Amino acid sequence: MMVSTPLSRLNRHSPRRLAGRARHLAPYWLAVLRGAPLEVQVKSLPRRTTTRVRWIDLRSISLATDVRDWRAPGDGFALRGDWDLADASPRPSIFESVNGTAPKAMTHNTIRAMLLDGQDYRETPQYNFMLQAVDQRKPEMAYGCTSRVEVDEYFDNLLDAFESMRRHGYLTQRELGGDPFDEIKLYVTRTGSWCHGNGGNHRIRMAEVLGIQWVPFVVAGAHWEWVVGLSRAMASRPRAAVFKWLTGREHIGELRRSPPTQHVVA
Repeated sequence: MMVSTPLSRLNRHSPRRLAGRARHLAPYWLAVLRGAPLEVQVKSLPRRTTTRVRWIDLRSISLATDVRDWRAPGDGFALRGDWDLADASPRPSIFESVNGTAPKAMTHNTIRAMLLDGQDYRETPQYNFMLQAVDQRKPEMAYGCTSRVEVDEYFDNLLDAFESMRRHGYLTQRELGGDPFDEIKLYVTRTGSWCHGNGGNHRIRMAEVLGIQWVPFVVAGAHWEWVVGLSRAMASRPRAAVFKWLTGREHIGELRRSPPTQHVVA
């Protein structure tokens, strides 16, 4: 597992990155400094309000949704609407089969077929779906693949990722050389429940197959009503209230800032 070095920490806090973060948060802080109403401050929260990678017990993630069905590109952190009521469903265990109407059903059933039932990936629903998308020249529907060869490579990489997880545990995106915000993305509903949105759709299921309990994630958004109510209850600015709440979840053991020692199924 890759270890964070002093140099890597320095790069994360380089003047360029800090300046970019300041620009990102500027509309929010302007609203705060103007003494804007709470609702305006909440609306000004940027999408990446918090980018810290934390670890969560998979059993705490009770819901799942397909974000593509309801989130608009320009949305910030606080999300209006009834997405948590109309578009979120109970998150099934990988050891349960699901029908085609469940969120991420194709991914779920493909991982089950490959890793639990031992099927060749060419027999899975996702493989056939991706082939059709390639034939129709719709790479955005084929996870970026533009040819049948690339589709096969995609599934080879999935199997390699599973084997890596079996051998080395669940590595973070930073450890793999990627963007930390590409971790599993979780959303907070109006009642304070955790909902899996996107990011890590295959990884979260691979972890369950291997008996891995804790996985890394980032908070990608929360329901508008929850953020407003939390700010009022804590008598805090919206961003500070969110951070206080996350720290509280750490104190009760629901979240961790570093991964616990955990073993995978042999």
